[in-house]
Amino acid sequence: MTGVCYTMSQRSWRKKPAQGVSPGTAAIPTAQPAERAKEIIPGRQPWAVESMPHSLSSIWLHAIFSTKGRRPWLSAEVRARLLPYMMAVLGKSGALVRAIDGVEDHLHLLMRVRPEASPAEVMRVLKANSSKWIHATFPELGGFAWQGGYSVFTVSVSQCGKVEAYIAGQEEHHRRQGFEEELRAFLVRHEVAYDERDLQI
Repeated sequence: MTGVCYTMSQRSWRKKPAQGVSPGTAAIPTAQPAERAKEIIPGRQPWAVESMPHSLSSIWLHAIFSTKGRRPWLSAEVRARLLPYMMAVLGKSGALVRAIDGVEDHLHLLMRVRPEASPAEVMRVLKANSSKWIHATFPELGGFAWQGGYSVFTVSVSQCGKVEAYIAGQEEHHRRQGFEEELRAFLVRHEVAYDERDLQI
């Protein structure tokens, strides 16, 4: 079964309420949404520029994270329901998701975050809420858990389209390349020092 990549163009998913996120659920501290820039630079996408008091930012991140022990818990059926929920959690936290998809044992996420939000806190809130939601929605996945860590890379606006296309093609890509090989290539490309043991988590 072919997976579905949830992207910026599919706005109906982003408008769904964050079902399953209780009022007391931890959220990323953010400032009040700033007024949108009144003028968009010609040729730029509307999400590329955002106005905040005395500051402008465009911080795009590509996050990669897997299930604990690389267990194949994320079937196409699970992902079809999980990914819209994760987009809602991220939206409530102030992040803007451009693409999210993956395969049975890991996910890729392309998002824009506010300058005051730390990647560590974004991922903590996302993984904590989605893990709780999976346990409640799929009782048969009672042992589900995310791996303890994650990888995250900055992305320039000019490269967002390529990253989005890459995320949309995850199932086809992983018919040719395994997760460890994929992650190693990203780490080398972004000049991130790593220990081979980290890839065995």
